[in-house]
Amino acid sequence: MQSILLSVAVVVIYFVLFFLSMVLPFLWIIDWIIYLGVFAIWILMLVKAYQGEKYKLPIIGQMAENYSNK
Repeated sequence: MQSILLSVAVVVIYFVLFFLSMVLPFLWIIDWIIYLGVFAIWILMLVKAYQGEKYKLPIIGQMAENYSNK
């Protein structure tokens, strides 16, 4: 559930930044910083899952836990 919520959040952020970068072209720099951050989070989550550790992301982790306990 954490992965699904993270993916939805990333897609929403990408769409917003995509349309904003059409108006303000210098925002592509922020796009790349966010892409690198998402890639780093993805690698971190892969490593934690491979090691068998339970890891909660700060905001999304609690939301995912609430949805999965229903």
